[in-house]
Amino acid sequence: QIYLKKYGNVLPCFSAGLSLIVVTACVPGFLFFCLAITIGHTTPVFAALGYLLFLSVVLTSYTGIFLGACKESAAHSIYYIAGTIAGLFSSVIYSQFIPGSYAMICGLCSGFMVTAIAAYVKILRIFPRGHSGIRSFFSYLKANWKLPLGGVFYGLGLYIHNFIFWTSDLGTKNSIIYVCAEPYDVATFLGVITTFTMDIIFMSLMETYFVKPYHSYLNTISGKSYGQLEREREKVIGTVRSSILNSVRIQALISVILILGVYGIVKDIRFSGSTALIYPSVATGWFFCYFMHELLSVLLYFENYRGYLISCVVFCVSTGCSSLLAVRLPLQFSGIGLIIGSLTGILVSWRITRAMFQDLNRYILVKDHIMKRGIGRKPSHEVYRRKGRRRESA
Repeated sequence: QIYLKKYGNVLPCFSAGLSLIVVTACVPGFLFFCLAITIGHTTPVFAALGYLLFLSVVLTSYTGIFLGACKESAAHSIYYIAGTIAGLFSSVIYSQFIPGSYAMICGLCSGFMVTAIAAYVKILRIFPRGHSGIRSFFSYLKANWKLPLGGVFYGLGLYIHNFIFWTSDLGTKNSIIYVCAEPYDVATFLGVITTFTMDIIFMSLMETYFVKPYHSYLNTISGKSYGQLEREREKVIGTVRSSILNSVRIQALISVILILGVYGIVKDIRFSGSTALIYPSVATGWFFCYFMHELLSVLLYFENYRGYLISCVVFCVSTGCSSLLAVRLPLQFSGIGLIIGSLTGILVSWRITRAMFQDLNRYILVKDHIMKRGIGRKPSHEVYRRKGRRRESA
């Protein structure tokens, strides 16, 4: 709706998506809440606080993604900083009245809710209120079902290696149902924060250099020569290629510096010997994972949802299978599962993107259909019949 400049439909779509996300998050979260009380013998207050923390993280993530789509990254950063400060100070205040673990969870809930509420208010101020658009939102999901399904496989692929390591020798259980693999989970967190800037760099390059040549290419399709069309197509492909390669080069330099620095800090403070051994390979895996994310973003730019779904499924399956092997290897190679899965996703998404670019003219021109697809008798190709044609032919 933003792309079509139907700004009155944005808020209804945002509300419908928010309701859908909250419902899909509340159901499994409530089941876990019940299991924590009945099977895990956790106090109801602690389980309820954990449930509220989970929902606040979901709301913060959803509003943050929407602000990113609206190109309000600066405002989003300010809201995150404000939420962090609010969470820190509120946890200190809570600790004066309740136990430390409860105070920490309440502080996190407060910080995330501050960020989510501020982002929600910002979205309400950007777009006008409207009452239509909900039907178009669900129609879009129905017509492009490959997009949300691919997102499910992509999200599962990002964390399936953690789930597998929870069942390994590194995994620990608290209150029966709270499962984690602390050394691997901490290494995963450190790997994410040392490589996530690649996505920011790529989006900045695409927003700066991609829009103009792409619009010029679309304008060339109608009324220009084939030679001009090919030149504009090469400019679009060159812009995408240079954006990907430049972001990879810049992030490679940043990651090497950060990995060496974090690795030295982890070893100096003696945080965990296992974490120090796992971290380099996991950070390398996240580097390739963000590289793959750039190729997936290109597929989404051109609305190639079929290729996006195939790439996400391959990434998820390959990461899960290779992680089953990684749990049997020494700790230094624990991240090999994420590395193999990401490289496989890069290979598949790159081949799909390359095939799309080689035939970009046909892909852009025939992406839409005049008639709705269906099953039945093929309509006649005849457009006009002159009267008395049969008699003349006879």
